[in-house]
Amino acid sequence: MGDGVKDILIGRDDGTVEVYGFDSANDPVLRFDHSLTESITSIQGGCVGKEGFDEIVLSTYSGWVSGLTTEPTHREAGPGEELKMSQEMQTKIASLRSELEQLQFKVVQERERYQHSSQSTTAVSAVPVFSINDKFTLNKDDASYSLILEVQMAIDNVLIQSDVPVDLLDVDKNSAVVSFSGCDSEPNGNFLLATYRCQANTTRLELKIRSIEGQYGMLQAYVTPRIQPKTCQVRQYQIKPLSLHQRSHVFDQNRPMNILSLTGQFSFAEIHSWMVFCLPEVPEKPPVGEDVVFYFQNTFLNTQLECSYRKGEGVFKSDNISTISILKDVLSKEATKRKINLNISYGNSFFPNCV
Repeated sequence: MGDGVKDILIGRDDGTVEVYGFDSANDPVLRFDHSLTESITSIQGGCVGKEGFDEIVLSTYSGWVSGLTTEPTHREAGPGEELKMSQEMQTKIASLRSELEQLQFKVVQERERYQHSSQSTTAVSAVPVFSINDKFTLNKDDASYSLILEVQMAIDNVLIQSDVPVDLLDVDKNSAVVSFSGCDSEPNGNFLLATYRCQANTTRLELKIRSIEGQYGMLQAYVTPRIQPKTCQVRQYQIKPLSLHQRSHVFDQNRPMNILSLTGQFSFAEIHSWMVFCLPEVPEKPPVGEDVVFYFQNTFLNTQLECSYRKGEGVFKSDNISTISILKDVLSKEATKRKINLNISYGNSFFPNCV
């Protein structure tokens, strides 16, 4: 910002570019922000286009390279004055136009070559390969899951299918047209079929999904880009039994708690795998040690859950009786699959000052 203090450049996966400076108390202050339509994969500051003007160069997921500069993009002339372009600027513009025309000519040539080869009797059709940058994360603010799908080419449509009841919420940034198809949930276990038809040149699609705790299964996204021949990729996302719970480092011991206790012939790795199946943000590998304690908070109801377990024993505390009930049902089913006999007991804490 020209104040002699180094600034922080941030490029986010939602396409936001931010520049933070520091005030007299060394606290970061937002100085500038700009929004793009794609996630930013790299960002760098420096002097690129013209000496004496600081610039930001960044790249996006689909390969675009963009720049932000401190150089004035326009000049004003007074009455009767004319703005004349310098010879250097005229040469630069002519060079860019020439390069652009050459690129356009190459694109036309390659398209004609592809059309000619596709009509040949000896042509072999190959399935085009494309990568998908996807995220499925829980938002604490509105207790919903954010599904972000980003492709390096334009997206034609996305089909969402779920074998558990979920709700699709509106997203302000989403310009796609959604249509719902009728589902027969009883025999096929199909609760949702929705198609998002994207606008031209859309490479990033964001959806919001809200699940119901106790209902668990699989959500699938079929992504079809605008390429020939038509091809599709499937992404799968697990909806967990306690899907609206988020890891926390704070637990209020003063709340009245419902307690579920389990004992049985199960290993530490087995009960940890049950926790991975039930709750989000639990590491796949068992932690080091003989026992572990995890704290969770329900983002929708603001209730809490404590999971403490070791080999042959597990204790779960929550101020929400539904959470305890869901845990009991799911853990019983998982133990039955492995033919493990569980001893289950219930209890509750109490207010010490109540009679």
